[in-house]
Amino acid sequence: MAEQIIPKERRITKYGDLIIEVAWKVPKSKDKPEGVDYSFQLIHKGKRVVGVDNCTGEGHHFHFFSKKENCEFKSLFKTRILFYELVRLFEEIEYEIKKTKNKD
Repeated sequence: MAEQIIPKERRITKYGDLIIEVAWKVPKSKDKPEGVDYSFQLIHKGKRVVGVDNCTGEGHHFHFFSKKENCEFKSLFKTRILFYELVRLFEEIEYEIKKTKNKD
């Protein structure tokens, strides 16, 4: 059984979106050479708009809106930083820029 190294956590952002984080230590394998399986997601209006994971057998990658790109894995800590940078960018686009445009 995989050992959770980041227990599954669900929390609501200040904008009402859902963040889900979880990571497991798993046996090293061809699919998981680092011995880590993880998923970090931001759910907005019922859809994943930001995600960083390696849980689908497709290697390390991120999702931003409908775009999906491979990314390099350096550490779980740096992967979480990438996730929160993408969340901040999403929030800036979705809430701050739109709010400014609506004022004009």
